[in-house]
Amino acid sequence: MKGGAEQEWDRMWPEKDHPLQEGDSIQGIKTGVVTKYGSNNSNVWLLEVNGETVGVWGSTVIDEHMKDIADGLEVGIEYGGMADSVKRPGKQYKKFLVGVIDDTFGEEPARPHPL
Repeated sequence: MKGGAEQEWDRMWPEKDHPLQEGDSIQGIKTGVVTKYGSNNSNVWLLEVNGETVGVWGSTVIDEHMKDIADGLEVGIEYGGMADSVKRPGKQYKKFLVGVIDDTFGEEPARPHPL
């Protein structure tokens, strides 16, 4: 699949024939974004996952979080089910949890050794 002359990915997440189930997730190194892709001019966020490039379809929620995450950082995206829209009463949207994976989470900061 190609997003442009210089953009390419091995597969998409979520896959077209696999409807998202609450708890479905993906984790990988953010390597970039292809903008204005497809008939809806969507963003496709590129993640390196186990040696393959995976394109993640953008959405309002995913785009809002991913735009502030630097390339080269490890990110996780999890589908959180449908949620009621505050801005559009009576409508729902797909909720995604997006965050940077921090290897130092839960570790104590290094302290100097006493002499």
